[in-house]
Amino acid sequence: MDKDIIGLLIALVAIIGGLGLPFFVLYQQNRERRALIEKGMDPNLVHRWARSKPGAKRSGPTHGPLLWGSLLVGIGLGILLGFGVSYFTGINNPIVVNGTAVLFGGLALIVYHGYWKKHEGKKAD
Repeated sequence: MDKDIIGLLIALVAIIGGLGLPFFVLYQQNRERRALIEKGMDPNLVHRWARSKPGAKRSGPTHGPLLWGSLLVGIGLGILLGFGVSYFTGINNPIVVNGTAVLFGGLALIVYHGYWKKHEGKKAD
């Protein structure tokens, strides 16, 4: 097959999958809710991913944005450092860039974990 056709097929499958998956998930959730209602059960109590009502208090602190932010900053710094090492040493191997990105991403998660444990300890006191 021609490379253009393969590229077009990959793009087409990605678009159809990306747009079709949310509709499939909604359809399945709706089907599950209907089955629970037919059995006489309350779907809001059983459904694990039921959204909380607006204004409702959360059960615990949210730390998702801090986690993802620190991970992405670490990966970005790793890529930057990897390209710098690759440029200045003349080693044109993608393992250098990918390795430093993974290393700094992991270091960012370790730093985040230490920060979170320290922050959690202060709240407990």
